[in-house]
Amino acid sequence: MAHQYDVPHMVKSHTAAGGKTLLITDRSSDAEIKSDYSLLFRVLMNLLINALEASSPGEEVICVAEKMGEEMLFTVNNCAFINPEIQRRIFQQYFSTKTGNGRGFGTFGTKLICEKFLHGTVSFSTSETEGTHFRVNIPVFHS
Repeated sequence: MAHQYDVPHMVKSHTAAGGKTLLITDRSSDAEIKSDYSLLFRVLMNLLINALEASSPGEEVICVAEKMGEEMLFTVNNCAFINPEIQRRIFQQYFSTKTGNGRGFGTFGTKLICEKFLHGTVSFSTSETEGTHFRVNIPVFHS
C-alpha cells in the first residue's frame, strides 16, 4: 500500500499519466524538510498532473528535487509550450485551458500555498524548444 504522500505512486496511477513517462530524481541528499507535507504534496501533485495533462502520449514529465542552500527546489518539466496569452493568466484563479468542473485552481492554488503557507515561491519559464519548467522553492526549515 502506498504511503499517503507517495507522489510517484499517486501520479503514476492518475488517468493523465496514461501513455506518458514520469521521471523523478531526488538530488536532495536525504535533506529533512520541516514543513507542511500535506500542502507540499498538494503543490507537487498539482504541478505534475498539469504537466501530464499538457503532455502527449510518449512524452516525458520530469520532476527533480534538490537542496539548494537553505531551500528545497522542486522542478517539474514537460515538453509543452505555453502560449503568451495563457502565460499572462497562468496563476489567475478560475482560469483554465481545460473544460470540466473543478478546473482553474491548480496553478493558482500552487502559488497561494507556496507563498502564503509554505513561505516559498513558484515560478515558470516556457519556450518552444525547451518546453515548460515550473520551479518551487521552499525553506528547508519552517515552523
